[in-house]
Amino acid sequence: MGLGAPEAIPLLKELIENNDAPMGETILRIVADVQNLTKASAHPIHPKSRRVATVKIPSTRILALRNTYKKMARIIHEAQETPSDIKQLLQEMGQAVQELTMVPLSELFERFRKMVFDLAKDLGKQVEDLEVFGDDISVDSKLTERIRDVLVHGLCNALDHGLEAPEERLSRNKNAKGKISVHCYWENDFLVFEILDDGRGVDLEEVKKQAFQHRLVTEHTLDTMTESELLQILFEPGFSTAARVTDVSGRGVGLDVVRTTMKELNGTAQIRSRYGLGTTLKLHIPADYYQRL
Repeated sequence: MGLGAPEAIPLLKELIENNDAPMGETILRIVADVQNLTKASAHPIHPKSRRVATVKIPSTRILALRNTYKKMARIIHEAQETPSDIKQLLQEMGQAVQELTMVPLSELFERFRKMVFDLAKDLGKQVEDLEVFGDDISVDSKLTERIRDVLVHGLCNALDHGLEAPEERLSRNKNAKGKISVHCYWENDFLVFEILDDGRGVDLEEVKKQAFQHRLVTEHTLDTMTESELLQILFEPGFSTAARVTDVSGRGVGLDVVRTTMKELNGTAQIRSRYGLGTTLKLHIPADYYQRL
């Protein structure tokens, strides 16, 4: 069934007008707008599409499309009985609206390269060119706004906490220049971001020490916690293992901001680390993230 199929429109109109007549008229108009706009695309619309939409419409119109879709979804969700044709129309409309607002991740990551080099210089560290894999994936433009600070925080954390100073790296038989990379890919129904560094890794003994001093857990509990559970402590509000306060670390602004944003998107954040070898921050965002933007 195509978007706005004739058999679905009368059912949609009746359902919407029984709940909110003025909005029913608006939604039907928006459905027609989306149908006309998506005619410019010769490819199937899919929420995991890597194709950048070629149709350009004003940002105000995009916002109207998005908001109307959310209202439409709410009414249909609350309805006791919803015909399958209407459910499919809603799904196709959501996919169409999302496609019109998608941008490649490369637009986001290009802004980070200079930031990484400038911060490394300020910290007295050396870093190779920021490697980004999967930046051809396209996502909703509002998602890039929501996760920008999360990714910046992850990169700053890799530079400040992860990478060692050149002399320390050389003493560990490493290259003086550290490596930081970002991997973006689809895994089942999740969009995944991974920020990897080849730095010193997380010192779990220091984590235990700081967690106990901050009274986050008891000494007995610390002795029974797994490595994975200890690493989760890094996401606690105000937690930091920084030895001194800088513009980047030790200010009480920790990875909790990352976890908070992921929860708002119904996603997750995890850390994997091997002491002396490096750390990975892994973020999972559900494919239907656009419904929470």
